[in-house]
Amino acid sequence: AEALQKRLFYIHQQARTVLEEQGYTVLYLALGFLHWREPETGAVHAAPLVLLPVDLERPKVGTAFKVRWTREEIHANISLKAKLAEIGAALPDFEMPEDKSGVDAYFGAVAHAVAELTGWRVEPGIVLDFFSFTKFVMFKDLDPAAWPPDRSPADHPLLRTLLDPSAPPADDGGFREEEVDEKLSARDVFHVMDADPSQIAVIEDVKAGRNLVVEGPPGTGKSQTITNVIAELLAAGKTVLFVSEKMAALEVVKA
Repeated sequence: AEALQKRLFYIHQQARTVLEEQGYTVLYLALGFLHWREPETGAVHAAPLVLLPVDLERPKVGTAFKVRWTREEIHANISLKAKLAEIGAALPDFEMPEDKSGVDAYFGAVAHAVAELTGWRVEPGIVLDFFSFTKFVMFKDLDPAAWPPDRSPADHPLLRTLLDPSAPPADDGGFREEEVDEKLSARDVFHVMDADPSQIAVIEDVKAGRNLVVEGPPGTGKSQTITNVIAELLAAGKTVLFVSEKMAALEVVKA
């Protein structure tokens, strides 16, 4: 019991750290396993079929941990489906189940799909572990096959600017710090936080539709600048999508 409690505490801490630092869930209950064989090597692997995002929580120190569904979407193992597609094996589509019978039905559909493959089988089981699909999702986003026929990630101007050394240089113009008093007046800005000239220059570049990277050590006002950017764009009637890898950044801007 003591060893289990220590292990659960470690899992709880690691899952919370990833959520706070990177903003996504990695702790899942893996439901059901497909035992499948590689055609070339004959090696047998066991891979989870359905992943249920969960939290570990406890009312107070020293009490037992409880597993709670986060209410995020239950989904199939997308990495397994992609891997099996490479060797010509197709898994059935998975739909978000309303109850346990939906998961059981999916297990049955998978078992039927692999019934004629030697050494392949579906076995029940539940495992609590870390699973991450962020790199796979990025890979799928950059797959030309996932884009419309008349478009390609290689044609996207931002990707060309970042990855193609022969691409024409981006416009290096922009709002200069020394122009703040010359070009702006108090009635033209909608800042909700204090801003110095360097921060105001960033805000004006964003308002002008420029793509930019802002660098600075902690305490130089990056979060305040983001807050002012959001306020300026909202005042202009625009919609803002603010994405951050770290939960702390979201909380600072929200506050």
